[in-house]
Amino acid sequence: MKKEIGALKQEAHRLRMENMKNFETLLTKSQQKELKKMKEEGRKKFEKEFKKHPHPKFGPGFGPRPGCECPPPAEIK
Repeated sequence: MKKEIGALKQEAHRLRMENMKNFETLLTKSQQKELKKMKEEGRKKFEKEFKKHPHPKFGPGFGPRPGCECPPPAEIK
């Protein structure tokens, strides 16, 4: 099932990229310049914000703390 989900995600990504290229062909030169500028600004903002709040790495500290009295996971039926 995970392989099927992965394949669907890849296909969705491919379709988004194809749609974006088709959309960009409809734009005028000035609109294309503006879109490029917007993409660059978005990338800079993403990189700036990501540095402030990076995703935690999974490592030795991942999971319940030692001595934690967490209930066991429910059985899947």
